[in-house]
Amino acid sequence: MTKKTILLTAAAALFMGTGHLSAQDAVLEQAFGEHGETDAGKEWENVSQRGQAVIKPLKDGKPALRINNHVIGRSLPKPLTERFVLEVEALHSEDGAMLWFGLFDDMLEKGYIVSWSNPPASQGYFNGKVALRKVTTQNGDKPEILLMDRDRNRQSEVLGSEVPPPHSTMEEPLPTIKLTWDKPTHELTVYFDGVEVARATDDEFNQFDALLLSGNKFSIYRSVTLKGQ
Repeated sequence: MTKKTILLTAAAALFMGTGHLSAQDAVLEQAFGEHGETDAGKEWENVSQRGQAVIKPLKDGKPALRINNHVIGRSLPKPLTERFVLEVEALHSEDGAMLWFGLFDDMLEKGYIVSWSNPPASQGYFNGKVALRKVTTQNGDKPEILLMDRDRNRQSEVLGSEVPPPHSTMEEPLPTIKLTWDKPTHELTVYFDGVEVARATDDEFNQFDALLLSGNKFSIYRSVTLKGQ
Protein backbone atom coordinates (compact mmCIF):
# COMPACT_ATOMS: atom_id res chain seq x y z
CA MET A 1 0.00 0.00 0.00
CA THR A 2 1.43 3.36 -1.04
CA LYS A 3 1.76 6.38 1.27
CA LYS A 4 -0.90 8.18 -0.82
CA THR A 5 -3.33 5.27 -0.41
CA ILE A 6 -2.76 5.21 3.35
CA LEU A 7 -3.51 8.94 3.59
CA LEU A 8 -6.66 8.60 1.50
CA THR A 9 -7.86 5.65 3.60
CA ALA A 10 -7.25 7.56 6.83
CA ALA A 11 -9.12 10.57 5.48
CA ALA A 12 -12.06 8.38 4.46
CA ALA A 13 -12.21 6.83 7.92
CA LEU A 14 -12.15 10.25 9.53
CA PHE A 15 -14.94 11.44 7.22
CA MET A 16 -17.12 8.47 8.06
CA GLY A 17 -16.42 8.90 11.77
CA THR A 18 -17.81 12.41 11.75
CA GLY A 19 -21.16 11.02 10.60
CA HIS A 20 -21.94 12.69 7.27
CA LEU A 21 -25.67 13.04 6.65
CA SER A 22 -27.35 14.01 3.39
CA ALA A 23 -30.79 15.26 2.38
CA GLN A 24 -31.82 11.61 1.98
CA ASP A 25 -31.37 11.15 5.72
CA ALA A 26 -34.05 13.74 6.58
CA VAL A 27 -36.36 12.41 9.30
CA LEU A 28 -38.59 15.41 9.98
CA GLU A 29 -38.72 19.16 9.45
CA GLN A 30 -41.36 21.43 10.94
CA ALA A 31 -41.78 25.20 11.17
CA PHE A 32 -44.51 25.75 13.76
CA GLY A 33 -47.44 27.84 12.54
CA GLU A 34 -46.05 28.10 9.03
CA HIS A 35 -49.43 27.23 7.52
CA GLY A 36 -51.64 29.01 10.02
CA GLU A 37 -51.84 26.22 12.61
CA THR A 38 -52.79 27.09 16.17
CA ASP A 39 -51.04 24.11 17.80
CA ALA A 40 -48.13 21.76 17.16
CA GLY A 41 -50.22 19.29 15.15
CA LYS A 42 -51.67 15.83 15.57
CA GLU A 43 -48.26 14.15 15.27
CA TRP A 44 -47.33 15.56 18.68
CA GLU A 45 -48.75 14.05 21.87
CA ASN A 46 -48.82 15.21 25.47
CA VAL A 47 -46.12 13.57 27.56
CA SER A 48 -46.87 15.48 30.75
CA GLN A 49 -50.44 15.98 31.92
CA ARG A 50 -50.30 19.69 32.61
CA GLY A 51 -49.61 22.94 30.82
CA GLN A 52 -50.25 23.73 27.20
CA ALA A 53 -48.57 24.29 23.84
CA VAL A 54 -49.97 27.01 21.57
CA ILE A 55 -48.76 28.94 18.54
CA LYS A 56 -48.53 32.72 18.73
CA PRO A 57 -46.53 35.36 16.84
CA LEU A 58 -43.37 36.80 18.36
CA LYS A 59 -42.15 40.41 18.20
CA ASP A 60 -40.95 39.85 14.64
CA GLY A 61 -44.50 38.91 13.62
CA LYS A 62 -43.61 35.32 12.77
CA PRO A 63 -45.35 32.40 14.52
CA ALA A 64 -43.72 30.12 17.06
CA LEU A 65 -44.78 27.36 19.43
CA ARG A 66 -44.98 28.36 23.10
CA ILE A 67 -44.83 25.52 25.62
CA ASN A 68 -45.93 26.38 29.14
CA ASN A 69 -44.95 23.89 31.88
CA HIS A 70 -45.44 21.02 29.51
CA VAL A 71 -43.65 18.26 27.59
CA ILE A 72 -44.77 17.16 24.13
CA GLY A 73 -43.38 14.37 21.97
CA ARG A 74 -43.72 12.50 18.72
CA SER A 75 -42.59 9.12 17.43
CA LEU A 76 -39.98 9.04 14.70
CA PRO A 77 -40.83 7.36 11.38
CA LYS A 78 -37.76 5.15 11.80
CA PRO A 79 -35.40 4.31 14.67
CA LEU A 80 -32.03 6.07 14.61
CA THR A 81 -29.16 3.75 15.49
CA GLU A 82 -26.03 5.20 13.84
CA ARG A 83 -26.07 9.01 14.08
CA PHE A 84 -28.33 12.03 14.18
CA VAL A 85 -28.33 15.82 13.88
CA LEU A 86 -31.17 17.58 15.70
CA GLU A 87 -31.66 21.33 15.29
CA VAL A 88 -34.20 23.64 16.92
CA GLU A 89 -34.79 27.37 16.99
CA ALA A 90 -35.61 28.13 20.63
CA LEU A 91 -35.78 30.96 23.15
CA HIS A 92 -37.03 31.80 26.63
CA SER A 93 -39.85 34.26 27.32
CA GLU A 94 -39.34 34.61 31.10
CA ASP A 95 -36.52 34.20 33.58
CA GLY A 96 -36.45 31.53 36.26
CA ALA A 97 -37.23 28.86 33.67
CA MET A 98 -35.72 25.91 31.79
CA LEU A 99 -36.34 24.39 28.37
CA TRP A 100 -34.96 21.15 27.03
CA PHE A 101 -35.22 18.94 23.94
CA GLY A 102 -33.77 15.66 22.71
CA LEU A 103 -34.20 12.10 21.50
CA PHE A 104 -35.38 9.07 23.50
CA ASP A 105 -36.10 5.37 23.22
CA ASP A 106 -39.66 4.23 22.49
CA MET A 107 -40.53 3.96 26.20
CA LEU A 108 -39.25 7.50 26.92
CA GLU A 109 -37.01 6.08 29.62
CA LYS A 110 -33.58 6.82 28.14
CA GLY A 111 -32.39 9.76 26.11
CA TYR A 112 -29.87 12.48 25.37
CA ILE A 113 -31.01 16.09 25.62
CA VAL A 114 -29.87 19.70 25.58
CA SER A 115 -31.10 21.81 28.50
CA TRP A 116 -31.02 25.62 28.55
CA SER A 117 -31.75 27.21 31.90
CA ASN A 118 -32.64 30.87 32.40
CA PRO A 119 -32.00 31.71 36.07
CA PRO A 120 -33.59 34.78 37.71
CA ALA A 121 -32.04 38.01 36.41
CA SER A 122 -30.73 38.75 39.90
CA GLN A 123 -28.21 35.92 39.47
CA GLY A 124 -26.58 37.70 36.54
CA TYR A 125 -26.56 34.84 34.03
CA PHE A 126 -28.14 36.76 31.16
CA ASN A 127 -27.32 34.03 28.65
CA GLY A 128 -28.36 31.29 31.04
CA LYS A 129 -26.56 27.96 31.12
CA VAL A 130 -26.57 25.10 28.62
CA ALA A 131 -25.90 21.45 29.41
CA LEU A 132 -25.71 18.17 27.57
CA ARG A 133 -27.63 15.66 29.67
CA LYS A 134 -28.32 11.92 29.86
CA VAL A 135 -31.87 11.21 31.02
CA THR A 136 -32.95 7.99 32.75
CA THR A 137 -36.41 7.57 34.24
CA GLN A 138 -37.65 4.87 36.61
CA ASN A 139 -40.87 3.03 37.50
CA GLY A 140 -42.60 3.96 34.28
CA ASP A 141 -42.25 7.70 34.89
CA LYS A 142 -41.90 10.03 31.91
CA PRO A 143 -39.33 12.83 31.71
CA GLU A 144 -40.63 15.87 33.60
CA ILE A 145 -40.32 19.57 32.87
CA LEU A 146 -37.63 20.17 35.49
CA LEU A 147 -36.21 16.64 35.15
CA MET A 148 -37.32 15.54 38.63
CA ASP A 149 -39.87 12.82 39.32
CA ARG A 150 -42.80 12.97 41.74
CA ASP A 151 -40.49 12.06 44.62
CA ARG A 152 -38.06 14.82 43.65
CA ASN A 153 -35.47 12.35 42.38
CA ARG A 154 -33.30 13.69 39.59
CA GLN A 155 -34.01 12.21 36.16
CA SER A 156 -30.82 13.37 34.47
CA GLU A 157 -27.09 13.79 34.84
CA VAL A 158 -24.95 16.42 33.17
CA LEU A 159 -22.38 15.08 30.72
CA GLY A 160 -19.53 17.50 31.23
CA SER A 161 -20.55 20.84 32.73
CA GLU A 162 -23.11 23.62 32.39
CA VAL A 163 -21.79 26.54 30.34
CA PRO A 164 -23.11 29.96 29.25
CA PRO A 165 -24.01 29.97 25.54
CA PRO A 166 -23.17 32.85 23.15
CA HIS A 167 -26.78 34.11 23.04
CA SER A 168 -29.12 35.96 25.35
CA THR A 169 -31.92 33.82 26.78
CA MET A 170 -34.73 36.18 25.71
CA GLU A 171 -33.39 38.30 22.87
CA GLU A 172 -34.62 37.74 19.31
CA PRO A 173 -33.70 36.48 16.78
CA LEU A 174 -33.91 32.91 18.02
CA PRO A 175 -30.62 31.00 18.06
CA THR A 176 -30.29 27.67 16.27
CA ILE A 177 -29.30 24.98 18.77
CA LYS A 178 -27.88 21.74 17.40
CA LEU A 179 -27.36 18.38 19.09
CA THR A 180 -25.35 15.71 17.26
CA TRP A 181 -24.70 12.05 18.12
CA ASP A 182 -22.38 9.59 16.38
CA LYS A 183 -22.44 5.93 17.38
CA PRO A 184 -18.99 4.92 16.03
CA THR A 185 -17.30 7.52 18.26
CA HIS A 186 -20.03 7.65 20.98
CA GLU A 187 -19.64 11.42 20.77
CA LEU A 188 -22.34 14.01 21.47
CA THR A 189 -21.88 17.69 20.64
CA VAL A 190 -23.95 20.84 21.18
CA TYR A 191 -23.72 23.97 19.04
CA PHE A 192 -25.27 27.44 19.38
CA ASP A 193 -25.48 29.22 16.01
CA GLY A 194 -22.62 27.06 14.80
CA VAL A 195 -20.41 27.62 17.87
CA GLU A 196 -19.54 24.48 19.83
CA VAL A 197 -20.51 24.84 23.50
CA ALA A 198 -20.48 21.28 24.82
CA ARG A 199 -18.99 17.90 23.92
CA ALA A 200 -19.05 14.54 25.68
CA THR A 201 -18.66 10.82 25.08
CA ASP A 202 -21.20 8.26 26.30
CA ASP A 203 -21.91 4.75 25.01
CA GLU A 204 -24.96 3.75 27.05
CA PHE A 205 -27.81 4.59 24.63
CA ASN A 206 -27.81 3.35 21.04
CA GLN A 207 -31.36 3.61 19.65
CA PHE A 208 -33.69 6.58 19.43
CA ASP A 209 -37.38 6.39 18.54
CA ALA A 210 -38.98 9.61 19.82
CA LEU A 211 -38.42 13.35 19.95
CA LEU A 212 -39.42 15.42 23.00
CA LEU A 213 -39.72 19.19 23.50
CA SER A 214 -40.15 20.63 26.98
CA GLY A 215 -41.12 24.16 27.94
CA ASN A 216 -41.31 26.08 31.20
CA LYS A 217 -42.97 29.51 31.49
CA PHE A 218 -43.89 29.60 27.81
CA SER A 219 -40.59 28.48 26.29
CA ILE A 220 -40.46 29.25 22.58
CA TYR A 221 -39.79 26.87 19.67
CA ARG A 222 -39.97 28.12 16.10
CA SER A 223 -38.74 25.10 14.18
CA VAL A 224 -37.31 21.62 14.52
CA THR A 225 -35.24 19.66 11.99
CA LEU A 226 -33.91 16.13 12.36
CA LYS A 227 -31.63 14.05 10.15
CA GLY A 228 -30.37 10.62 11.04
CA GLN A 229 -29.59 7.01 10.22
